[in-house]
Amino acid sequence: MQKEDSRTGVPYVVWDETVLTNSSLKHSVNEITGINAEVKSTDNSVSNFRQKFEAKHRSADGH
Repeated sequence: MQKEDSRTGVPYVVWDETVLTNSSLKHSVNEITGINAEVKSTDNSVSNFRQKFEAKHRSADGH
C-alpha cells in the first residue's frame, strides 16, 4: 500500500506481512547476502575463480 508522510509529503510503501514469508524473496535475499551460499562444483579452478572474483551483486536470475 502506498502512503505519504504527513510532514514531508514523501511517498513510501507499506508491504503486506506475507512478503516476509515469500520463499522466492527469502531465497533472493539469501543469495545477495551470501547466507547459505555453497559452491556446488568440486573443481578447484572454479572454486579459485569464485574466490578471486567474488560476486558481490546478483540479479534476480542469479547472474
